[in-house]
Amino acid sequence: MNEQKAKFTWHYYVMASGALLAMLAGTLGSMSGVITGLSLSLVSLPRLPLKTLTRLAFMVAFVGLYVFAFPDPDVVRKKMAGQHIPMDPALMSPSHNTEMSAPEVDSVPPVVQ
Repeated sequence: MNEQKAKFTWHYYVMASGALLAMLAGTLGSMSGVITGLSLSLVSLPRLPLKTLTRLAFMVAFVGLYVFAFPDPDVVRKKMAGQHIPMDPALMSPSHNTEMSAPEVDSVPPVVQ
């Protein structure tokens, strides 16, 4: 009953921000974004025995990884518009690269009987 409450410090704000970033990445289907958002939350726990400079280096690294964790803007626009995007990169590239796109069929070959 006489336990002392933990101080509400900046750690908790960073933890909440990391959780929100992970949820945002989850809506776009970016698993690496979810992982880096949760990692940002975990590294900011006040009970971890990390010094300030080490913790700050990890936090900057995770924020940098989070920024580059998302797919091309075209993929995000299509996903937010509700269009179906094939997941197999061999079938179609979202950035319309010709080397990754599926070959287009101009005509159907005649059926031999």
